[in-house]
Amino acid sequence: MATLSIRDNSVLATLFDAGASGSAVTRLQHFTESLPGLQEDDFIRCSRHEHSALLPLDQPNPSSQALTDSIAALSNIIQEQPRYASAYVNRAQARRLLIAYNKLFSSQEAKCTNQVLSDLDVAVKLASPPSPRSPVTPHQSKLLAAAHTHRGLLLLRAADLIRRGSEVYGLPDHLRKLGSDAMEETASRDFLAGGRYGDKMAKDLAVRTNPYAKMCGTIVQEAQRREMEAYHGWSGVQS
Repeated sequence: MATLSIRDNSVLATLFDAGASGSAVTRLQHFTESLPGLQEDDFIRCSRHEHSALLPLDQPNPSSQALTDSIAALSNIIQEQPRYASAYVNRAQARRLLIAYNKLFSSQEAKCTNQVLSDLDVAVKLASPPSPRSPVTPHQSKLLAAAHTHRGLLLLRAADLIRRGSEVYGLPDHLRKLGSDAMEETASRDFLAGGRYGDKMAKDLAVRTNPYAKMCGTIVQEAQRREMEAYHGWSGVQS
């Protein structure tokens, strides 16, 4: 009867148990709520302005005008304090809401899609700690979870479109030449980071899109098939 090796079982356990691997949630530091490169008073001031900028969106289905107004207000915050990463994350989300899902990466919405990805890129760069294992503030963790997960979802959508043979518009230069598999792997890395910073959906998607996890899934299926063959003397439907 075919069985998995001890090493195979160990790898599978690591892949499907986030606590046993590098995807464990990052340690938090609670003595400050600020972000890297910002003084506490700057952070508090920007946070207050950001709260006001997001008030028009505090409704189930904000109008295009409400989204546009919030984007303008968030842009003012960014102009005043370019290192305030949270404003980039929320501006990306507001811009994303202006784009219908079936128009993502379309030629009509290429500019807006590119702006969304650009804001998420900047937010990740500004808010990331020196290393993945460095402690972060609760606000920093929430921000990075949102940015990585949002970017991962967008790249997963791009990978799906590429796989279908569709033209994809609005990608940044460093992603334009990627095929569907490489794009999905890039999305998977974002999901891994999002999960590490506390997003449960990202943690689940990191497993589903991880290429090594997929390979291990194939190993398991093959072992199960051989086990069935050995037990029943049957090898499935033949073409």
